[in-house]
Amino acid sequence: MTIVPAEKIASNPETLLYYFPGMHPVRYTKMIRDYIYWKHVQTAEKVAQMSKKILVPRYCIHWARKKQLEDRRIIIQKKVFFVLEESEMTKGELKQYRQISVDQEVS
Repeated sequence: MTIVPAEKIASNPETLLYYFPGMHPVRYTKMIRDYIYWKHVQTAEKVAQMSKKILVPRYCIHWARKKQLEDRRIIIQKKVFFVLEESEMTKGELKQYRQISVDQEVS
């Protein structure tokens, strides 16, 4: 299971500027920023999987537990993720995580 949408990392937008030199710089910058963000998330997820853990977005964790888990926090472009084992997560957190990862795999 992954939280990274496949369509976000399917194509690298770095070559677009060569083929479309008239592309607006703001649009190109946003495309590159989005691509790099998801590549960083994918890399963090792979590192977490190497240690038999999962990368969980901030909004899946209960607000009271976030302070307890500060030492396992990863910040990627101002967005917070936590590296946890499945056994450490509550039923609600695990249900929400699986819903997010399944939704992105189906679409």
